[in-house]
Amino acid sequence: MDEGTFSDATGGICGENVPLTDFQRNVIIVAHYLTFPVCTFALWALNQKYDVIRTRIWSPFVLMIGLAWLQIGPAFEIASHHYVDHWELKNSQGDLINASFSFFNFGAQNINALSLRKKGHPWVSPVVFTNARGIFDVIAMI
Repeated sequence: MDEGTFSDATGGICGENVPLTDFQRNVIIVAHYLTFPVCTFALWALNQKYDVIRTRIWSPFVLMIGLAWLQIGPAFEIASHHYVDHWELKNSQGDLINASFSFFNFGAQNINALSLRKKGHPWVSPVVFTNARGIFDVIAMI
């Protein structure tokens, strides 16, 4: 797919926009940059209680990787917002920068979900068809 704006590709579905005020822009910038101290604090908290967490979840190490990915993704997003439309979404770009943000952001959510599994919980649960619940379990998996 060639690089272009989403509004061009969808025939202007983004519609007219109202420019951001300086206050709104600054709030958005601060909110994006808050990712770094929040994730760093989470890493610090994980480090402080590592022994306790190790006994409760599947993998604290994988959780640390997920938290690091949560910082890598927004770095791509911040760069994109800075260089494209000065923090506005009037001409959203579909490019490798946004793809990288999505990869790290959604990948981090999946990695964190895996790492936070209860320790000793089986990866695959058996489906028992002795009652209607077994059928509903299969439907839920689909």
